[in-house]
Amino acid sequence: MSPNLSGHGLRAVYNDDPAVIDRIVLLTSNDLGFQSEVKAAVRWTGFLYQPRAGHVEFAVPAGVQSRLIVGETIVFDQAHGTVLPAWAGVQLAAGFNPIEFVLATDGVATGYLQAGLEWQGLVRTLVPAVYLYPDITDATQAARALQAAWVAWALCLAAGGLACWWAVTLLWSVRHLVQSRTVRGLGALVAAAFLLRLVFLLDYAAQPAADVLLIGSDHRGYQGAALDFVRGRWPPPSPFYVQPGMSLALGVLYSFVAPSLRLVQVVQMLLGAFTVLLVFEVARRAFDGQTAWLAAGLWACFPLPIFYEAQVTTHGLEPVLGAVLLLLWILALRDPPYLWQRLLAAGWMPRRLDRRSGELIGKIHLN
Repeated sequence: MSPNLSGHGLRAVYNDDPAVIDRIVLLTSNDLGFQSEVKAAVRWTGFLYQPRAGHVEFAVPAGVQSRLIVGETIVFDQAHGTVLPAWAGVQLAAGFNPIEFVLATDGVATGYLQAGLEWQGLVRTLVPAVYLYPDITDATQAARALQAAWVAWALCLAAGGLACWWAVTLLWSVRHLVQSRTVRGLGALVAAAFLLRLVFLLDYAAQPAADVLLIGSDHRGYQGAALDFVRGRWPPPSPFYVQPGMSLALGVLYSFVAPSLRLVQVVQMLLGAFTVLLVFEVARRAFDGQTAWLAAGLWACFPLPIFYEAQVTTHGLEPVLGAVLLLLWILALRDPPYLWQRLLAAGWMPRRLDRRSGELIGKIHLN
């Protein structure tokens, strides 16, 4: 459940381009069309709705020229090189507060840039779209939209709490399995695989321009389209020759959590680490236990997937999906197979799957 965000956002003018509506106010080095060595300026205008009067703290963007004006108050005005406090506060009136926010770069590439209109709540976050309007609208309608957003956020928290409770309950019900040497060994292997990935990520992210994705690359296409999805500008205005599902998945993840490359990398690395379990089970069913341990250990430390899991491409996810499909296919060869396994195999593999075809394709020893 989520509120209808049509009509929300601020009016944005990128350089001399026609105005567009951005649901969130954000500028990054990976935006489509952004070039760090070329001067850029973006100006957002509109109204910030507040249900009641109060003091609000806004984050002052670092490493970029910025200016924020709310009503007739200049909250901050930062020229390049000017050092300001990390936060600047302003008293907001109840209702619609006129707002102008400007970001500008000087065309000197100094690493990764990510700046936006952020405020201090429970944590530092971008101002949600439900508070932003390009034009003044009915106050009652704005209040209802905000209430709907609060309900949606509460439901998401409740759903997350229920999912955690279910996971803890499930793990508690199978706690006896921890006594198994196989389970303990696989747990240690998954932890080691994730630790190796984190070590690589820390080393990789230490480079100043590690997060600046190459213009024209698949990485940049996926990331730029995902950021536009969060801004409410989807589909992209021009065709792009990459898989749209990746950009949509990234956009949904960014909408629910935050537009962060590090978030994507950690999620992909978690999936890669848990793929150890899939590799182990596939090898165990296809060959034997010793082969399973060898295959799982090789996957845990194999450098190629570790590298690709740190990239914003589908290559880090393809082995995970491949392992899942391979395991389900092996399960579907059981005699008699479960109905859902038979249907899945019919959709992804040749329609006539029997013992003879299984022996010809893989000579898999069925359990």
